[in-house]
Order: sequence, then structure tokens, then C-alpha cells
Amino acid sequence: MKQENKKYKNKQMRSGFTILELMFVIMMLIGLAVIAQKTLLHSKDTGILASEMSDFKNAAKLLNDYPVSSGDMSSNSYYNLLGNDVCSAYDKDNTGIAGDADNEIYCKGHYWDAGEFPIQFPVSEDGRIQFKSGGAGKFCYKLKTVTGNINVEHKKEVFQDFCTAAKPVIRDASDSWTQ
Repeated sequence: MKQENKKYKNKQMRSGFTILELMFVIMMLIGLAVIAQKTLLHSKDTGILASEMSDFKNAAKLLNDYPVSSGDMSSNSYYNLLGNDVCSAYDKDNTGIAGDADNEIYCKGHYWDAGEFPIQFPVSEDGRIQFKSGGAGKFCYKLKTVTGNINVEHKKEVFQDFCTAAKPVIRDASDSWTQ
């Protein structure tokens, strides 16, 4: 009976967690929370880049179709439309389309009024599409999409030079128009 009583007391004393065990569990939970937070923050940036890539593909398709739809199949078709200037398309009225309202496409030194520019670009929230012709006598253009949602030190862009037939690249946002 005395032996059983001792076992019962030992069982009673070991029925909970020790402070050391609790501290270890709390530290593990904190570590997991830190990892989860970084993963969630990274997934937001990944989603923004995915929307940029979607904008890029849509804009490239529309620009590729432009010579056929305009009937200008000459080597100067993009130069006639864009000149040598960098053109930008924004969605200022939050409709999801850049070019359906005044001052949404800036090109050739002025903003285009709604319906004047022959292309309307689907644009993600806070996104910007920039494009320029390859130059006179070149049947090509350069295109990039940039977003303002990503932190300034991590701002990315999708860029492709269709004159060199290079693949699109995701890089840090810059003023450069070379691959």
C-alpha cells in the first residue's frame, strides 16, 4: 500500500508541464509565427508580380495586334504611333482599363484624350505600362510594366525588348530600356 501511495504521489506531481517545457513550446510558437509572417509578406509581392506579368502579356498582345488592326504594316508602324518618346499608360479612373478616360496615356509629349489613342490596355490596380518604339525603320517596340504597390527598395518591373527577340525579364525597376 505504501508503494502504491508513492506511485500515486509521483503521478500527481508529474501531471502538468514544467516551466522549461512551457518556455520551449512558447519559443517554438514564436519561431513559427515569424516564419509564417515572412511567408505571407512574400506571397503578397509574388501576387503583385503575377498581376504585373498578366498586364505585360495583355499589353504585348495588344501592341502585337496594332499594325494589323491599324492597317499600317510598314516598318514604321510603331514609330508613327509612338515616336521616340517613352509612353505610359495608367488607369486613373479605376476601371481596370488605361485609355478609356482623358489623361490616362501619356505619349509624344502630351496626354491623349479618351478614345484618341488606338489601344486601351487592361491595367492592374496601381499598375503602369511603359512602351516605346524600336526607332524609325524598325518593326518592333520595347515594353515594361511597373507597379507602385511594392516597397520602393523592392520595386520590380517586367521588361522585354521585342527588337532583339529576348525573353521577358523580371528585374529591379529602372529607367533603362536595354536588356
